[in-house]
Amino acid sequence: MAIVQNGEAESLLLQVFAQIQREQQISPGDFPNLARMKEQLQHHDFTKFNPIKPKLLENVDKMLANDIARLMTMIPQVSRCHRNYHAPRANVLNPFVPTLGLCRY
Repeated sequence: MAIVQNGEAESLLLQVFAQIQREQQISPGDFPNLARMKEQLQHHDFTKFNPIKPKLLENVDKMLANDIARLMTMIPQVSRCHRNYHAPRANVLNPFVPTLGLCRY
């Protein structure tokens, strides 16, 4: 990997930001400050980074698309069950309050 000069690094960083914006449909305001990012990156030797593993990235994409969505649907259910579990005894006997037995994860 070739060493990138200071002016080239900033240009390359701008290109990378633009590519990510297009591919991932991310707003420019969601990116870090370019000068700060450049300052922090200059302390790293990118030649020592492990190569990208496409299969690993594919697995992460699947997890984000499927597993996280499934887990997010469970959050209201867990919160409701947690509230009922810690409810005062009077609420547990209330027929209008679901009991722990009705909570399905």
